[in-house]
Amino acid sequence: MTYDVYKNNYIAARQRGCKIRLITEITKDTLQYCKELLNVVSEMRHLEGFVGGIAVSESEYMTTTTLKEKQLLTQVFYSNAREVVEQAQYTCRTFWSKAIPADQRIKEIEYNIQREFIETITDPNEILELATRLVKSAKDEILVIFSSANAFARIKKSGRMNLLIQSALGYRINVKILTPLNDTIVNDVEIMQRKYKDIEIRGIEPALQTRVTILIVGKSYSFVAELNDDTRSDSEGAIGLCSYSNSKSTVLSYVSIFETLWRQSEMYKQLQDLYQELAMRDNAQREFIDIAAHELRTPIQPMLGLSEVVMARNKDDSLNEILEIITKNSKRLYRLTEGVLDVTRPINISLMTYSLRDNSSYSG
Repeated sequence: MTYDVYKNNYIAARQRGCKIRLITEITKDTLQYCKELLNVVSEMRHLEGFVGGIAVSESEYMTTTTLKEKQLLTQVFYSNAREVVEQAQYTCRTFWSKAIPADQRIKEIEYNIQREFIETITDPNEILELATRLVKSAKDEILVIFSSANAFARIKKSGRMNLLIQSALGYRINVKILTPLNDTIVNDVEIMQRKYKDIEIRGIEPALQTRVTILIVGKSYSFVAELNDDTRSDSEGAIGLCSYSNSKSTVLSYVSIFETLWRQSEMYKQLQDLYQELAMRDNAQREFIDIAAHELRTPIQPMLGLSEVVMARNKDDSLNEILEIITKNSKRLYRLTEGVLDVTRPINISLMTYSLRDNSSYSG
């Protein structure tokens, strides 16, 4: 835009009816020139980190190094070979599809707006490096849902769990973790809960176990890594594709999923405490009834025995009538105590327990 040779040729091409689509990196330094370019070219898009220059038409192709201000090109590669032109056209179409409209980028710069994005990452090492950077960038909160107990174990083995611990301790960041549990990691979880007060860890039921590990940083970024092979001992071999985003709708959706599972785990804990309290009350009640029934049965047995002995020896009919009444009611009271004991024996409360050591349901 500062050298008329280039600008005038663009204008002349437009006057001939040529459609010009331009890709460049729009920054604060180049913003003024890019706004001027918008009045010259047909369309313009921004591509982060784009360098060099490629020009392709329906029949010709040219590539250059980065243009210098007010300088003519000194070195170019030119070709009109059909195969070369087609290849360049494909390259430019690929760049164009990945670039964003210039108006959007200019608005982001002028109003200091952070661009929302959703990216898919396939390289395992890049995925793990990204997760590390996200944890290090956290300022207030980190939420994690592990796909499996083995995923938790792999992160701990790799040393990345220490990064979460350091974030919680060093920067006073609130760390909440949801993970399925097994015998391998339950002791580690219990130790971490006792040792690190800023880290909260809760178990989730196997039925709620997902095939993805979800990391949410400060309600600003979401990181979702698929579980590819849970039998692997290394994270690189276990993970599959990863989705990374700062889209508000996407991030808040994952936050909602986390909070729902978190509340559910809290409800299970409350139910566990309630059932344990009911079990204690039931045991105390049965113990009291059992003792009371035995205490009642103890004096009844001699009353019955002695009444029958006296009746056998006594010849006074009026006295025997009284003894029969005593015997009859003693037997009735005896049957009542036996009935109470029989009723208390099968009493049982069905308990659904959920704890770190056993997160399955059972009757007991």
